[in-house]
Amino acid sequence: MPRETRVVGFGAGNAKSWQTNTSGGTVVVRRLGLVTLAAYVLCAAHIHADTLSRDATFGSNGVFKTEIGPHTDSFKGAYGMALQADGKVVLAGVCNGAAESDFCLVRLTAAGQFDTTFNGTGSVISPVAAVGAYGRAVAVQADGKIVVAGACADVEFDQLCVVRYTAAGALDTSFNSTGRAVTTFASSGAETSVANAVAIQSDQKIVAGGVCNVGGSLMFCIARYNSDGSLDQSFNASAPPDGRGMRVTAVSTTGSSTANAILVQPDQKIVQVGACNSATSPGIRMCALRLNPDGSLDSTFNGSGLLVVASGDCSVCSEARAVYIQADGRLLLAGASSEVPSRFVALRLTASGGVDSTFGSGGAAAATVGIGFATAFAVTQQVDGRIVLAGTCVDGTTGNDFCVLRLKADGSIDLSLGGTGRHVTAVTTGADNVRAALIQPDGKLLLGGYCSLEGATFCAVRYGLSCTMDVDGDGSVLSTSDALILTRVSLGMTGNAVINGINFPAAATRRTWTAIRDHLANTCGMALAP
Repeated sequence: MPRETRVVGFGAGNAKSWQTNTSGGTVVVRRLGLVTLAAYVLCAAHIHADTLSRDATFGSNGVFKTEIGPHTDSFKGAYGMALQADGKVVLAGVCNGAAESDFCLVRLTAAGQFDTTFNGTGSVISPVAAVGAYGRAVAVQADGKIVVAGACADVEFDQLCVVRYTAAGALDTSFNSTGRAVTTFASSGAETSVANAVAIQSDQKIVAGGVCNVGGSLMFCIARYNSDGSLDQSFNASAPPDGRGMRVTAVSTTGSSTANAILVQPDQKIVQVGACNSATSPGIRMCALRLNPDGSLDSTFNGSGLLVVASGDCSVCSEARAVYIQADGRLLLAGASSEVPSRFVALRLTASGGVDSTFGSGGAAAATVGIGFATAFAVTQQVDGRIVLAGTCVDGTTGNDFCVLRLKADGSIDLSLGGTGRHVTAVTTGADNVRAALIQPDGKLLLGGYCSLEGATFCAVRYGLSCTMDVDGDGSVLSTSDALILTRVSLGMTGNAVINGINFPAAATRRTWTAIRDHLANTCGMALAP
């Protein structure tokens, strides 16, 4: 922070600014109103014990939950979640309908209510297979069409299945003429297959990936579709004609490999992560592969395109359930530890697929969340670099709960969240399970999954903004320093009045006014004037 500052505060009625006599430039903040300012001041005043507060503008006190379908079954509910450009939220998964199980969707308004422009009710039950089907992941195209991936069973065995809906919630018959594409990996000997993840490339081709059973061994499998629902013959084009458009890969040579998540990088390379048997480390290990855009293994990724995390890199990394790419190209993998009870685990890889030893302890961060078993099913990153792991943990007597762990950018636990870096929400009195998480453009955190009610339950929780910031750079967030500075700035204090009476650590790296501006805008939701 500059030694001398001149701050022109913002108050009732007009936009004003704060300035510095250094190269930090001029920052202009537009007042959002006295209510917003008051809320921010309250947040800042309690900044030393930052908590995730349910967003009262979403659903019912921050929670949406609903039953879909007539029967109770623990595996039925929402498994995927996506955010539309207009702020609407799509939850997708499985419920009972005409068959034993069907693809099921719910779309919510930005306020967390049923969007009645979607199928007239806000929900859709699709009997897309004769025997049964279940959705596992969802993505939204640039044109607003919704893609759901999972498995369909027209006969005895499940096969990887992709279904596309119009923005209004009807099956999109321009997609493979029926709205449904079922892919059999028979050329590789696969008996069954299921998509656990789906992504949309920049060219709007659809990538669905998951796991195939080949002769009793599980392997990574992936298929890519053109916009019309046909298999993309340019993907894995070197394969025989009946294998083009799809790929099956044994990531581990010593047993099964299960792919749980997928992402398409900005360079259109495709990353799959999951759990594999390890040849060198007993038990199940985190593993990953990266493909070139043409479907071939990317040899620049860990030298071979494949990675099975050795115990020396992370002794407890037993499975990867989610993957996220940072702006610098480094990859965050999240899942569960091999311990009993299990813990949340995050592992960071370099852009070239090696373990990033600068993260956490030797590349990994593991932490107990709750009092029992815990698994992270989602990972994302705030604009300030802090990392959010979300998943399911056992806490107290209510069974599974919605659970969050927040890390600093270096992999250490962010103690500014509740003093522990953790937050647990009991959505119902039964088992609540997070399966997806995302951070909205306004900084709010949204968790989706399924909860225990009477039937198949779709549920989501949204948390309000967090205004925590270590302004003085001493490694902690305190009301007597950091919160006080931000509060004084928000109230329009100027010059030495901003830092009067505050002692700064001599070795600390103070935040610049530009950083404070970005924090107020991106994390606290204050609008910036042009």
